[in-house]
Amino acid sequence: ADADADADADADAIGDADAIGDIGIIVVAVGDVVGDVNLVLVGSEGDMNKGIVLAYLNPAQSEDSFAFLCNGGMGRNEVNFICQSFGYVMGSLENPDNYAAYEQIAGISWIAGVGFKNEFVAGDISCPEDASYPTLDCTWTYHEDANNPCQGGQQVAVRCSDTAFMLELTFKVKFHSSKGVRGYIRPYVEKYGEKVKDSLDSIMTVEVYNRDQSGKYTTIYVPVRYKKRQAMWKWRYQDIGLSRGADTCLVAVLILKNDQLGFTAEVDRTNCGYGISKETVLGEVTKMLQ
Repeated sequence: ADADADADADADAIGDADAIGDIGIIVVAVGDVVGDVNLVLVGSEGDMNKGIVLAYLNPAQSEDSFAFLCNGGMGRNEVNFICQSFGYVMGSLENPDNYAAYEQIAGISWIAGVGFKNEFVAGDISCPEDASYPTLDCTWTYHEDANNPCQGGQQVAVRCSDTAFMLELTFKVKFHSSKGVRGYIRPYVEKYGEKVKDSLDSIMTVEVYNRDQSGKYTTIYVPVRYKKRQAMWKWRYQDIGLSRGADTCLVAVLILKNDQLGFTAEVDRTNCGYGISKETVLGEVTKMLQ
């Protein structure tokens, strides 16, 4: 009970989003205080899920202060554990140079009322897949004992999220009495909470189906082409052997390559010949892809 009270007091003292002076750096997340370990995530205002990780490892430090962790050897388990301590499910390791806050952090001597050292405190962090408590489940080497001490640019920085990918898409189709069907599929993709701006055709594919009223899916072969500048898949008028009617309902499916469970789907609601919910379609497509 006393440990819990101390943890709550520490978290209250740091604050959930305390500004550092007037330079726009804030403590965007406070980790659970477990045993001797306390973590905070420091980033720029507006970036509440990413930033530089600072740690206080008592009794490694004689004074009440935070310092950097070294990212050498860190992998998926270690990053996920850090993000879980901030209330997220998973995360990715980032380049600390991506954050303008890094240079500003390095130039100050305090952080939200808590002492800060512009140095490394620990490295060689290793956590099992099911890590829950850092002092029980994870191991590390204090920086002064490391065989290969970290240098500037090796600070641990993370981007945290509740899902690896978030997928959405817009699907529009136009039927023409003599020319056939044309349409486009415009995706919106986030990876660990950040919009993906690279060529999306390198990480995903699209498929088009017709779903009839009985729930049967038939693949529609259309010459879908990815337009990089517009970040969408399009096809010109094409005779697909279908016309608008009671048994016609086109469905677009966006699939992450090498991950059959990473997908989303959308219905062409403008021309669908009957009512169908997106939830129903997603459930059916899940079974179809398994």
